Amino acid sequence: MSVVRWGIIGLGMGRHHCGHIAKMENATLVAVADLDESRGKEAEEKLGVKWYQDYKEMVRADDVDVVMVCTPSGLHAQMGIVAAEAGKHMLVEKPIDVTLEAADRLIETCHKSGVKLGVSLQNRFSRLNTLIKEQIEAGTFGKLLLGEARVKWSRSQAYYDQGGWRGTWKMDGGGAIMNQSVHYIDLLQWFLGKVDTIAAKTATMTHQIETEDLALAIVTFENGAFGTILGATCLEPKPDTTEIYVHGTEGFSGNGLNGELVGNIVTSETQNVRQWPAHPIDDMTAAILENRSPYITGEEGRKSLSIIHALYQSTREGREVKVSYSS
Repeated sequence: MSVVRWGIIGLGMGRHHCGHIAKMENATLVAVADLDESRGKEAEEKLGVKWYQDYKEMVRADDVDVVMVCTPSGLHAQMGIVAAEAGKHMLVEKPIDVTLEAADRLIETCHKSGVKLGVSLQNRFSRLNTLIKEQIEAGTFGKLLLGEARVKWSRSQAYYDQGGWRGTWKMDGGGAIMNQSVHYIDLLQWFLGKVDTIAAKTATMTHQIETEDLALAIVTFENGAFGTILGATCLEPKPDTTEIYVHGTEGFSGNGLNGELVGNIVTSETQNVRQWPAHPIDDMTAAILENRSPYITGEEGRKSLSIIHALYQSTREGREVKVSYSS
């Protein structure tokens, strides 16, 4: 095999990924699946691919090697399991699913079926975040003291009303933390290691939704470092801002307010950046061609979900909660 044949399930976020695959030399898009006939036929016409209204038919097609699941989060494991049982490798959008039980079923099914499972947590592929990670591993920060993740976003009520699934526990699994902040929670534990305990407060401030639009948490890592998490979709005015910082006894570094490298630890001129693929789709394609695991496996994708579930438990019970990474 020299070219990996992709199928996309869900043409909301999935439409963006179709464009990425179209630019690749070692991958081609052959099929899409979406319940919406107008979106499906548009993709057929503009992309030159086959549209399936039933994703189960697409994953059984002989000309599909790997699928990307881009549907509402609460459907990721359900659809992924069907694909795995059909012998397809897969990449699922973040989060891996909304419950740990569903995530575990998906991971187990992929192992039993002998297919590869990756999770689209693309911020790990950022050059700046890779620089920070490499210097942490090299010991340049000294003893790690503090990690900070801040996701200060604005989302309209219309955003939540669209599709009827955002901001629901069943399909979104949460609000500003599960949907928007998961990328930076993943980075925080990638940088500083496993979380030991978490104490959190969440609230619904300005939206008519089931879940939170504002959350704060204090984190203790297994290595003794502290951390903070701020996640919000209720803050005005725009633009949306995200930041992540790591502090150690020898200095600090971060991916700052405008996406620039800040701090006194890492400079792009002096460091040799690990040559990772530029995107989870590139990585999964290479993993299939090279017969290796993707960089962000299902087990890796489960880690941020474990932290988020502990965060929600903490706010429900009004106490500090220990994070469990085991099923």
